[in-house]
Amino acid sequence: MNRPSESKRMRLPRRCFALLLALLIVCAARPASARQTGEDFVRAAKNNDLAAVRQLADQNPALLDARDSVQMTALMWAASEGNNDIVAFLLDRGASVNAVDRWHGTALVRAAHANNLVAARALVAKNADPNVRDVWGTDALFRAAEKSDPALATLLLDHGANPNARDTRGYTALMRAVSLGNGETLRTLLDRGASVNARDRRGVSVLMRAARAGQLAAVQLLLEREADPRARSRAGATARTLAATSGHADIARLLAQAECRKR
Repeated sequence: MNRPSESKRMRLPRRCFALLLALLIVCAARPASARQTGEDFVRAAKNNDLAAVRQLADQNPALLDARDSVQMTALMWAASEGNNDIVAFLLDRGASVNAVDRWHGTALVRAAHANNLVAARALVAKNADPNVRDVWGTDALFRAAEKSDPALATLLLDHGANPNARDTRGYTALMRAVSLGNGETLRTLLDRGASVNARDRRGVSVLMRAARAGQLAAVQLLLEREADPRARSRAGATARTLAATSGHADIARLLAQAECRKR
C-alpha cells in the first residue's frame, strides 16, 4: 500500500493555515460589525458623549435605534442618565420614542424612574405613550408616583396616563405614592381621578397602606376624599387594625372615629 509522500502530508495543513490567514486578513480589513458599532453608539449616549453620538449618527443614521445587550437604545440610556442634550439630539434625528427594552420598558418609563422631567417633556412632545407597561405591569406614572415632586405625574396625566392602571400585583400609582408618603403626588393623583378605594389582589386598600405605613397626613386626606375605613382585606384586616399592629396609635384612634361616623 502506497503512503503519501512527506510533501503531500504537509500540503493539507499548509492550505488550512493559508485559508485561516486569509480569513483573518479579510476580517481585519472589514469595518466593525453593525452590532459592535451599535453598542458603541449606545455606550456613547450612556456616557453623555454627544460628539461621538453625533459623529456615529452622521455616519450611519440606522444607529439611532441600535440596542445593547439588554435591548436598551441610546434614547433610553440618555433619558435614564439625565443626558438631556443627547435626548434632544436623538429625538430631533427621529429616534423611536416607543421602543421597548428586554423588560418592555420605554424611554419614558426610564425618564420617570430617574425623575427626569426635562426628558419626559421632550418625549411626550414626540408622542411617547405614557401607558406602555413593562413586564411587571408598571408604567411611567407608577414610577412618577414614587417621587415626591408631582410635576412629573401631572405631565403624564396631561398626556393621557391612566391614573388607575395596575401592575401585576394589583397595585396602582396611588398605592405607591401613599406607601412612600408622597403627599403632593398623592393629592395630584386623587385630583385627576385615581380611585381612593382601589384594592390590590390581597384586598389591601389605599387607606390600609397609608395606615400601616404610619402616614397620618395621607390617612387624613384619604378620609376627606371618602376612603372607606371599614373595608377589610382578604385576611380580614382593616386600616385601623393595621395601624394598631404597626404601632401607630394616633392613626388607629383617628380611624376608629371614622368607623363610628360611617355606622
